[in-house]
Amino acid sequence: MSRSMCFLRVHSYSTKAASVSAGLDVPDGVEKQRCRGIEFYRRGDRYAKITLVPPKNLAAGNYTIAAFAKRGEEKIHDFA
Repeated sequence: MSRSMCFLRVHSYSTKAASVSAGLDVPDGVEKQRCRGIEFYRRGDRYAKITLVPPKNLAAGNYTIAAFAKRGEEKIHDFA
């Protein structure tokens, strides 16, 4: 099986310590690693590496993969 690596950059604007997780919403049938925990100690960037494994019989076409950050139960997709 072919594996793909996805690197996510997560930025915090907070001046306080915080714990978040980062992950990907992927199409049905695509295997992925679980969300990665990220610790922020102040404002700045942190990175997460997530491995994706597409199904063997994936049809040609365009698929959407969306990154998110999660703080508690709040899932954030807004990456402006």
